[in-house]
Amino acid sequence: RGTSTLGLAPDRLRLGLYAGDAGTTVSATDVAIARTQPLPDGTWGQGIQVSTGAWLTLERAAVTDNHDTGLYASGAGTTVTATEVLIARTQPQADGTGGRGINVQEGAQLTLERVAVTGNQEVGIQVSQAGTTVMATEVLI
Repeated sequence: RGTSTLGLAPDRLRLGLYAGDAGTTVSATDVAIARTQPLPDGTWGQGIQVSTGAWLTLERAAVTDNHDTGLYASGAGTTVTATEVLIARTQPQADGTGGRGINVQEGAQLTLERVAVTGNQEVGIQVSQAGTTVMATEVLI
């Protein structure tokens, strides 16, 4: 809980929350991650990225108006649990690709409970590659 400042102007923030590497654990409660912007080349601007075996517990959160992907989880051992979360209005990158609410791949594990994934440009939830698991209860897409 609390407020964290990354020292960047809001129009230069390319990633709202990042957790990477095995042994990394993040618990985020009552948070808003919004309006991350792409780099000048039109890439990035993701809301949340969890990869390479990191763990994220996200509760009562709004992930809105980001670019490319609202919530991205990738890699074996990566685990995300999201409860009472809104992921909305994710916009594409400059080349028109992306705009995914949630993208889970490469063996990551995602549990969704009471989550709304709405108004995203390309797809609500994309799940791909062997070993990737999504368990969803009371989810609106």
